[in-house]
Amino acid sequence: MKKILMAIGLPFSGKSKLMREYIDKGYEIISRDDLLEKLIESDEFKNRAAEKIKELNIDPKNNSANFLVKNDIAIEMLAAIVRDIVLNSEHNNFFYDGTNIQKKVRASILKLKEDGVQVDGVYLKVPVEEIERRGREIMEKGNRKGEFNEQAYNQLKYIIRMLEEPKLEEGFSSLTVHDFVQENKRELQFH
Repeated sequence: MKKILMAIGLPFSGKSKLMREYIDKGYEIISRDDLLEKLIESDEFKNRAAEKIKELNIDPKNNSANFLVKNDIAIEMLAAIVRDIVLNSEHNNFFYDGTNIQKKVRASILKLKEDGVQVDGVYLKVPVEEIERRGREIMEKGNRKGEFNEQAYNQLKYIIRMLEEPKLEEGFSSLTVHDFVQENKRELQFH
């Protein structure tokens, strides 16, 4: 049976560290960010978004409405890509690396259960204050891949507001929650 483990957590919650553990266990990694980067540059995505925005008669200057339309299309297209990867791969175990903080994003991947794929979730539950602290620290040190500046930090605050904590009832085969514990100011752990 094929199995996909969906990482769930805000940026800076420790998903990359968790991913490395699953690489060591032989899991194939599916990177949402890598797929999304290619997808939003594709003609298919651009055409579908433009058609939907026109169909809904949305003002091109309405960035919020345009974002919502593009977000929904990206969710649908990403789910199809992930499905193709999982079902057409020789591998059986996959780690889906992404924030997956919105219920509708998770629901799109949970549809893999209809194809006989076991979908498990692992939620890295870190307090918002800790996420913001980590973001500030990374912004000040400038030690993150790409540019993490003041604008990106403000976007992080928007992403935090989008968080919908996962529930087993959404359809996961299993859902593991790693609660954050700060034992002292230097040692950060999950239990």
